Amino acid sequence: MFGEKTKLSISKLVVFPKHEDLKKPPDIIQIVMKRSKKLADLRNAYKDRDKRFPQYNVGDQILIKEHRLSSAEDKETHKLFLIYHGQYQIQAVHDNNTVTIQINGSHRTINFKNIKRYYKLVSGVSQTNN
Repeated sequence: MFGEKTKLSISKLVVFPKHEDLKKPPDIIQIVMKRSKKLADLRNAYKDRDKRFPQYNVGDQILIKEHRLSSAEDKETHKLFLIYHGQYQIQAVHDNNTVTIQINGSHRTINFKNIKRYYKLVSGVSQTNN
């Protein structure tokens, strides 16, 4: 009984039907991925329906957001100071919401969410005193 080979195999006792090659159903993971992507695209389209995206061109002047953290150990508070620095010129605009600028001879690629357009002050405005 134990450790011995069976004298009769199950295939001799039961007649199994011969199965033909059936078309394999699509993989469930692929179905879920397609559905998830479709729903994500719908969510993004709904979220972005009234949004205005900034348009940058080569040669535009921008400011870059600085991510400086405050430090209790050094007794520095950075949240009260300017968070944007520079006045940099855009060298290239890419399709993936990034721009390339040149800082100290090296090129850096920065996302749109970390930059802001630089506006020059108008010096021709005169004040009248009466």
